[in-house]
Amino acid sequence: MTKLEAIIFDLDDTLIETKIVDAKAFEQTLTVLLDVIKPAKGHCYEQVFDFFISVATNLFEQSEHLAYFNSVGISPMELLLVKKDWLEGVPFKGFVLGFQKNVWTEVLEKVHSEPGSFPIESIAELFQRSWFLNCQKKEGVSATLNTLVGRFKLAILSNGFNPLQRHKISICGLNGYFEQILISSELHVGKPDPLLFETLLENLGVNASNAVMIGDNPVKDIQGALAVGCQAYLINPAVNDVNLMPYKVKEFKHLKFILGKDEKCKM
Repeated sequence: MTKLEAIIFDLDDTLIETKIVDAKAFEQTLTVLLDVIKPAKGHCYEQVFDFFISVATNLFEQSEHLAYFNSVGISPMELLLVKKDWLEGVPFKGFVLGFQKNVWTEVLEKVHSEPGSFPIESIAELFQRSWFLNCQKKEGVSATLNTLVGRFKLAILSNGFNPLQRHKISICGLNGYFEQILISSELHVGKPDPLLFETLLENLGVNASNAVMIGDNPVKDIQGALAVGCQAYLINPAVNDVNLMPYKVKEFKHLKFILGKDEKCKM
């Protein structure tokens, strides 16, 4: 038995909802948009959402910055959430602003016969505002963190764009729980790169054998953590790989029984 000293959490779809929020924010944005432009014919929300995702993905993959985005784990949807004032001094500022404009222009053309009559920047801001208003912790997170805080060093290790990820953490009321937060764009590499795990462990002042990683991605979170000597638990009901069964936890709330029972854990 090894003494557990630190618990490291992934952010998106581990501590907070994202995929559900993506769809909800788009639906709210589209509802407002259609109410304003009043198109002549009706539109199926699911079809327009699928079109939205397809357009964003295609434009994203054409970016000259694609290699960097992929290396630090920035997704097309995340670029749509990046606020203009977060981009000062960022080399891909021009691409992000153009990307947002082009995605929403194509969506507007999809639902309206006269594109250009609705301010594209207003649509982009409406989507961002809706997304952040709907952003919330996943079920069981607050209760579990309340059980663990003060007994262990808690940290967040997340892929993504630093200002965006820290904004999510702030609006979901998570800052007070964590001693350390490290976002991949700060080091210009993403999980599962060992540098991220090793840097965070050094910042926490703990050995890998005394830390556990909690995440939803089998490769970025689980394999990344195991490769540097940490323990790991996977919370993702969609993953059924038998090789990952020893690491799976059914629901987030179960962590308080697995990790909060005592300060020992099998490594």
